[in-house]
Amino acid sequence: MLDRFRLAHSSFLKAAVVASASILVLARFIPLYRKPRGDFDLHYGLAQRLVAGEFLYGPGFDRVYPPFWAFVHAPFTFFDMHRVMLFLFPIGVAGMIALVLILKKLADRHWPLSPDAVFWSTTLAILLASPFLHRDLVELGVNSFLVLLTWFGIYLWMRGHDILAGVPIGMAAALKCTPIAFVAYFFWKRQWKIALGGTAATILFTCLPITVMGARNFAAAEGYWLRDVWHGVSDPDPSRTVLGLDRVGNLSLRTALARYLMHLPYGHPGRPETPVDSLIPDRPPEPLYFDVVTLTPVTAGRVVKVILLLIAAATAWIFRNRITDRNDPRILWECAAVSITILLYSPLTWGQHCPGVLPALYFVFRAAFAGERLPRFVPSVLIAFFIMFCVLERGLLGLRLSGLLDAYHLRNFALLALFWASVRCRGIGGTGSVEQATTAAIARPAVA
Repeated sequence: MLDRFRLAHSSFLKAAVVASASILVLARFIPLYRKPRGDFDLHYGLAQRLVAGEFLYGPGFDRVYPPFWAFVHAPFTFFDMHRVMLFLFPIGVAGMIALVLILKKLADRHWPLSPDAVFWSTTLAILLASPFLHRDLVELGVNSFLVLLTWFGIYLWMRGHDILAGVPIGMAAALKCTPIAFVAYFFWKRQWKIALGGTAATILFTCLPITVMGARNFAAAEGYWLRDVWHGVSDPDPSRTVLGLDRVGNLSLRTALARYLMHLPYGHPGRPETPVDSLIPDRPPEPLYFDVVTLTPVTAGRVVKVILLLIAAATAWIFRNRITDRNDPRILWECAAVSITILLYSPLTWGQHCPGVLPALYFVFRAAFAGERLPRFVPSVLIAFFIMFCVLERGLLGLRLSGLLDAYHLRNFALLALFWASVRCRGIGGTGSVEQATTAAIARPAVA
């Protein structure tokens, strides 16, 4: 009788979790059904310019998207934009589910759990990542799709399909350049086949718009995009991004460090008095907003570059060992850390860009449920992460306090802490059951 009660209780709780998730998905779909939302109109407009043979970049069009982004969206321009968004929304949800399934397959090799434990560990990981996944639904799950592409490539590589594994990683890099970090990672680990395959795929996908634009127009558009991106990332003022002055809420580590090293004058969009939408201060100077160090922009920029280089160099040194066993759990932790590094080092990182935190969260909870001993500080990181992203939202804090929290970039440092937790968890990984370990040893591919 007790076992039946526990089974019914567990089934009820699972059904409640699934129902809650469905309600949250519908909460994003219903407003979209009424009218278009998010940035898809920019993607759609960029593709329209491509199809019409016009120069891609002009007033009103974000310059952060490469020509291949327009090429991928070009087929949708033959249909009504709103209907296309309604069509793509469930595909975005399916992409998120596919990402979780790939992470589950990767984790099953090291942390085998009962179905109940898998469900609840997955639920907790999704819960902590839910603010980003929920926000990405407004963008039709496009950022989750990019994470899916990179981890699908990692999955294929672990199964021994080296050249094929570079294709999804290369496609992700051609769409949004930052996933090229995974190509660099595999070069660093001396995995030449997937690294060269990813490089070739990136070049191939990047050049595909030539088939529509022609070589001359493509060269002009690609050159314009590259110059604009380079100008943004090399700007000596770290409070500026590829789109101009930084705005409050940007989760990039570069702008978080800049806030503590230089003075942002009243009216700057990186201050709490300036809403992201209007970019016009709507209240007097915030009395709780204090400067820490007031270096000149150029000096602050140099300090920020040194800090970012030191973090990158230290991480590269920690990851320096060549891969000798693709079943080594350290690979999962390192790739999870790379996923977060992309968010920290990108000059523009908004909430919708952050589904890349899911792999790290997923592996942490799977390891914890499997009885692995996590580093002592990791539970504190998870609690702080949950509070920062899931609890302290605008609806609870109000406009003033949420703006102040974003202006101090505390969420940025919570993201940095999760990155460090992933790095420190590298030594954690079980071998699974005897049967699984034997099967993995037999099927384990040779390392290139």
